[in-house]
Amino acid sequence: MNNPKLPKPKSVDCGTPPKGVQAEKKGSFKMLDDLTDDVFDQLMAFNVLLPARDSLGEIYLLSSEGEPLFEEPYALVDFYCLNPDCDCCKVTLVIQDKKNRPIATIAYGWQSVSYYQQWGLDKTTASLLSEGFLDPMGPQSKKSDMFLEIVQEMVEINPHFKKWLQNRYHLFKKTVPQYGKTKLLELLRGSKT
Repeated sequence: MNNPKLPKPKSVDCGTPPKGVQAEKKGSFKMLDDLTDDVFDQLMAFNVLLPARDSLGEIYLLSSEGEPLFEEPYALVDFYCLNPDCDCCKVTLVIQDKKNRPIATIAYGWQSVSYYQQWGLDKTTASLLSEGFLDPMGPQSKKSDMFLEIVQEMVEINPHFKKWLQNRYHLFKKTVPQYGKTKLLELLRGSKT
């Protein structure tokens, strides 16, 4: 799948991917930049809000002969917006290496192009979101294009993966209102209470 160079997409008004992220523990991120008191403008990793749930897991890259291309697996971390009134139906997937450094940031939405156009996205960006694209607002690396292709293929050929992301989105959105703003900010900041 082709990922053209994109202009900065219009906001979907439900938070932005983490610009500055630092690994707090494997599979979760602590937001460092642009953390505001308006918690509903933020994204949070699924396993920070719901730590007892399964993570998305790891990606092992294999050659056509089944041999590992790299010695290490890459973790796949899913972020969702904290706005309980937002129904953006999208996920920000951050792929991180074994040192928890972000390698790629991918925006993906499972709704139709027209759905995202209703959120104010232009047709090109809405179309790209529906198939997944490298989010220009998140960290990227030389391996980002490769991971984008892997995620696009996973979504395309594995309906269970797409359904799993949708289920995690709905569970996340259902759980957010159970926390107050103060508790959500503490989680975002990595505070221990």
